[in-house]
This record gives sequence, structure tokens and C-alpha cells, in this order.
Amino acid sequence: MVGAAVAVALAVEGAVWMGVGLRTAVFWLIAATLGALVVSGVLVPLLRGWGVLPGLDEWAVVRRTGQDFAGVDDRLATFLDLADGRDAGSDGPLRAAAVESLGREVAEVPFEKVRAFGPARTAARWAAIPLAALALLFAVWPTTMAAAAGRLLAPGEYFAPPAPFRLDVTPGDTEVTRGAGLQLTARAVGTSLPLAATVEVGRADERATETVRLQAEAGAFAHAVDAVRADLRYRFEADGVRTPWYTVTAIDRPLVRGVRVTLVPPGYSGRRPQTLPEGVGDATGLAGTTVRVQVQHGGPAPETAWLAVDWEDGRRQRVPLRVASEAALGQFRLRGAGTYTVHLRSADGLENTEPARYRLGALSDGPPQIVMVEGGDGPLGAGARRLGFRAERAVASASG
Repeated sequence: MVGAAVAVALAVEGAVWMGVGLRTAVFWLIAATLGALVVSGVLVPLLRGWGVLPGLDEWAVVRRTGQDFAGVDDRLATFLDLADGRDAGSDGPLRAAAVESLGREVAEVPFEKVRAFGPARTAARWAAIPLAALALLFAVWPTTMAAAAGRLLAPGEYFAPPAPFRLDVTPGDTEVTRGAGLQLTARAVGTSLPLAATVEVGRADERATETVRLQAEAGAFAHAVDAVRADLRYRFEADGVRTPWYTVTAIDRPLVRGVRVTLVPPGYSGRRPQTLPEGVGDATGLAGTTVRVQVQHGGPAPETAWLAVDWEDGRRQRVPLRVASEAALGQFRLRGAGTYTVHLRSADGLENTEPARYRLGALSDGPPQIVMVEGGDGPLGAGARRLGFRAERAVASASG
């Protein structure tokens, strides 16, 4: 009975969340019933066995014996009447003979088995049903039933019912390069979504926070932190649903503060080296041009630095940079079109994040040509044309 009551109470609590008063009443009712069963079924028999309480009288034993062995109770009752001398009409010898005869009849009755295990077996069979129901409930809905059991075992305590939505927070606990911006987002997921929310943001080492009210945009609430200068903590709240505190850890990574590129054309071109304006990393030149890259770095001094060059034909080249106190230097030869990125790594293994990608372009190197302009004396003669041809060949030979 108690098991069935517990199963029903857990099922109801898990489905509808009973109020504090009703849940408390159900708890104490089940507790009182269980206590009564323990007293009557365990404590009282123990006290009788220890002699603290009087045992059952003879007539109670007769009635219980008749319930287990049909017809025996009548003979036992007659036996007790004769043994107590209640049958005054009978003379002594006859009563003694009757007592002896009844004694032989009931001598074979196993009184030690009277009510020994029968009630226990019956109770066990009936108790298996609610226990099986409880096991089924916990197997099908383990989280719901565990939460319902926790609430049922806390009478008088208020538990807020679950909200019709939850807030999924991005990025949660995260690390951000010191000085970089950060986007905080909470997305409402559920059946009834809130229209507004708030976000609390503050330094991790301070109790004071700033509260910002947000409006829903496509079911999400977003807040931008312009620059993370120190460790932060934040949380979202909407219609009473509050997320836990999340931590943003500001870390120091190597930074690329700027690049300066110098193009050194191949010698045959006769062109001078060209230094691009500071901050311009895109480079275009003749095939074979040497691209010298100077990277100004900040933050923790990088231990290693390199350029990752991706050529248009699918090849990838790693160009190591020589690291100095304020800059890293390196160069590579322009083979064709492609892109390159700058990578810095500190002694702690931290790298610069989201490196900028610079483009590379290669100019075609066509054969040199000489265009002869007709002078004022008229068309060029054959000798002049031959001279122009020789000049063209000479220039072509010098360029080759």
C-alpha cells in the first residue's frame, strides 16, 4: 500500500508539480502510514517476543489456527473448555478421557507454521506491483522522477516550476585576447519565448556589474563588448530564467601591429626595389621578385614566427621569420599569384588569432619590343629596317 502511494505521488508530482501544501500533506500521510505499518508489523511482535507486551491469548490463537487449518479451531475450543473445566456437567473421568482424545487429534497440527510466513508471502506478492511500477517510472523518465522524488522528500520547501524555455549562451566560458572585442549571445529555445532579456557584465574580481536591457532579434539576445581589458563575468536573465555566471578570461597573445613589405625586382628588369606604405601587405610584381616582409609585433614577445604562403597552384610554403625585439624579418620569391598570412607563437604556445590574409599577384614578363617611328624624311630604308631588327634582337638577347 505504501509503495503504491509512493508511486502515485511521484507520478503526480512529476507531471503537475503539486503545490507546497499538497506536497507536504502527501509526504506526511505516506510517512504516517509507513510508521503505522512498521509499528504494527515489526515493533509490536518484537516487544511481544521480548516479553515487554503480553502475547496473544489462547482464544486468539484458536481463531488464527482455524484460519490456516479448517476445522481445527472447533476441536481446540472444545479442548480448552474441557481443560479449563467449563463443562461442569461432565464427570471427571469422562472429561479426562475427552481431553486426552482431543489432545491426540490436535497433536499433529503444526502450530509453529500458523501465520508464520503466509502474511509475509501475501504482502510480498502485492508489494511487487508498486515496486515494479516505481522501477518502470524511473527507467522511462529517470530525470523527471529523480527530481520529483527530491521535491517530495523536501516537505514545506518551495520549488519553482520549470520555465517554458531555456537560454543557450554563446560563447559561455571562453578566452579572449586582451583588447579584442567579444559578442555575447543568448538564444531562447522552448514553447513560449521571451521578448526581452537583460545581461549583467562585470569584472571577475569585482561584485559590481552593469545591467543592459536587450530586445529579442530572431529569438536571440546579443550584447557586444568593445574591448576586453580584464577578466569578466556575465549572465543572462529573461522572465525569471537566469543562466549561471560565465567567465571571460583575458589572455595576452602575440599581436601583429603592422607589416612593411619591400619588393626587390629581378636584376634583368633594371627596376629599383620598392617599399610599400606601412600596413600594406598585398604585393604585386614580376615573377622572381623577392618579397621582403617586416612584421611589427606586440604583446608577449614571440618565440617563433613564420609566413604561410598559399600559391594559386595549390602549393603551400612555410617561410620562417627571424625574430628580433620589435620585429620579425623574412623573405620569399614571388612564384605566381596567391596569398600569405603572418603567424606568431609565444613561449607559452599561444598564437595570434585570426591572422590577416594578404594577396600576391604576378605580372607577366613578355618579350621586349622596339617600335620605329617614321621620320620627316620619308619611309625608312632597308638599312634602317635592318638596324631596327638588330636593335630588337640585341634588346631581346640582353633581357634573356
